[in-house]
Amino acid sequence: MWTLNECEIKFREWLDQKELPYLFIEQSPDSFATLFKYITKRPDYLIVLPSIALIAVDAKERKLHESYETYVLDENDDIKKLTSFQRIFRIPVWFAFSNQGCAYRTCIG
Repeated sequence: MWTLNECEIKFREWLDQKELPYLFIEQSPDSFATLFKYITKRPDYLIVLPSIALIAVDAKERKLHESYETYVLDENDDIKKLTSFQRIFRIPVWFAFSNQGCAYRTCIG
C-alpha cells in the first residue's frame, strides 16, 4: 500500500495553513495510465495560485549535498520524467525540497 512521506505531509499542512487550493495526485501504480509508465512521473500536487496560474509541485525529502551546498535531483528520474509531465500536460512543474533536519519548516523550490 502506498503512503505519503513526511515531506509530502508537511507540504500539505503548509498548503492548508496558507489556504491554497490544491489537488493531491495519488501515486499508486494503478492510478496512472500504463501508457505513461516509463515516459513520465506524477508530481504530488496540483496547486491553484489564485489569479496567477495552475502549477504542479513534487515535494521531495532531500538533504543538502555537502559538495554543492544545494539539493541534487536525479536527472533521469526527477528531471526527465517530470519535464515530460510538464510537456504532455502543459502545466509547469516546481519542486519543493525539505527535510527532517530543518523540521520541515523550510521548503526550497
